[in-house]
Amino acid sequence: MPKSLKKKIVFYIKVVVTLAFCGIIFAKADWAGLWAAIRNVNRAMIAVVVVCMLLNIVISAKKWQILLSIHRMDVHLSDLTKYYLTGLFFSNFLPSTIGGDGYRMYKIFNINRSKTEAVVPVVVERLSGMVILLFLGFLAAIVSFRLYGDKVSEAGLLFGLCGTVAAILVTGLVFNRRIQLWIESFSFIPARVKNFVGYLDGFGRNRLQLLQCAVISILFYLFLFAYRYVLLYAVGETCSFSSFAVVTMLSTVIASLPISINGIGLMDGSFIYLISSYGVGYEAAITFMLLQRALTTAISLVGGLIYLKNKEVLKAPGPRDEEIRQLKETFFQ
Repeated sequence: MPKSLKKKIVFYIKVVVTLAFCGIIFAKADWAGLWAAIRNVNRAMIAVVVVCMLLNIVISAKKWQILLSIHRMDVHLSDLTKYYLTGLFFSNFLPSTIGGDGYRMYKIFNINRSKTEAVVPVVVERLSGMVILLFLGFLAAIVSFRLYGDKVSEAGLLFGLCGTVAAILVTGLVFNRRIQLWIESFSFIPARVKNFVGYLDGFGRNRLQLLQCAVISILFYLFLFAYRYVLLYAVGETCSFSSFAVVTMLSTVIASLPISINGIGLMDGSFIYLISSYGVGYEAAITFMLLQRALTTAISLVGGLIYLKNKEVLKAPGPRDEEIRQLKETFFQ
């Protein structure tokens, strides 16, 4: 089967799955109650959430900047923030092509022409972020389980424990050159994986920057938990902060499964189902997710405006889809 045809089939399957999940979510809703929940949203709190979301994008860009600096790449924070916003636009409006991470890789590649240094910082940023999320979710699950002893908290403990173990293993991999050489010695391990592992040695020699990245990741997710918690208040609902953090962690992990477009329907449905275990109303939970999606989309449009504003600059040489796909495939295909 041609590669292009295979990608189309996978995309269409994701579309069907996304529509199916969304259909199930809204089929179970009380439309009168949903409309009432939407009308009663606290708009002042929404404004606070928007500001916090924008600040979190800057925080993410700062982490990316530190990872790039490990290999002596000096890119201004304002530029990286613009790339992040534009990448968000690509992820939300071009989900079937290059994606936001691919766009960000391409922009760095345009600066130094090194595929490795363009790809790996983005990959490390994503992986470390997921590990930190699982670790924080584990801590929240401990508190939530002590409070309620419920199944959702148990699931949080399981996933969080896996993240904590992964954090320990990753730390050993990054800081222990012997482990890296041991992995590189196996002939069955793909060359791209070996290249990635070898590249980690550079990170291991820059412990201060890695510590800064870990702290920034923790602040990022604590901030994310906090402003989403405010969003829950904005729709007139509440639950314990620890339980909310567990649900956010679990729904984010579930949404990472590559079976829907940008996790649409998958994240929403899992969040609504899990948060209902803590007494949050179904229609309010739907309103929460609709607002979260709407705000993310609105912010990503800022990235679209940035992209259009710099269109003439980008035409030379311009972000070509095929080049970006090749960058993304450097380590993963």
